[in-house]
Amino acid sequence: MEEDTTLIRPAAAADAPTLAEFAERVFDEVFSPYCDEGDMASYLNGAFSPDIQREEITAPGAILLLAERDGRLAGYVHVAPAPAPPCVTGSPSVELKRLYVEPSLHSRGIGKRLFDEALTRARAAGAGTMWLGVWENNTRAQRFYTREGFSRVGDHPFVVGSDTQTDWIMQRGL
Repeated sequence: MEEDTTLIRPAAAADAPTLAEFAERVFDEVFSPYCDEGDMASYLNGAFSPDIQREEITAPGAILLLAERDGRLAGYVHVAPAPAPPCVTGSPSVELKRLYVEPSLHSRGIGKRLFDEALTRARAAGAGTMWLGVWENNTRAQRFYTREGFSRVGDHPFVVGSDTQTDWIMQRGL
């Protein structure tokens, strides 16, 4: 069995440019087959700039962890305080905003390690509930979150350019 050389560490403001490139590339690679090219370009333009990533990394209460393999970014998780939709019960709550893994490294446990570390840190910070939005057609992610104790409690719109899609709202207690 191959030794896991993945390092999990907190993101720093200096990581913003690398994180922006990674997040944009992974989002585009995973979801562009399902979206209009113009809608995808519009979304990416406003979602993953280095300035936005720097703000997310340094936001009060944010948990943003990077997974690195062989000195390269392999994935990341972003958890932060955020207003919960009415269907989410339990407080205080935090939102699992993103859990991205390099697609070529799926099924190697990187997402699970990132998620477990974020969960530990969210509990230590006093959170009682974690919630997330996951695209209704992303069955791979839905299976992962269900295995991790999340259940579907509602849905909400997620806009990609001019395309309004539906995300399932899932939650779990901490």
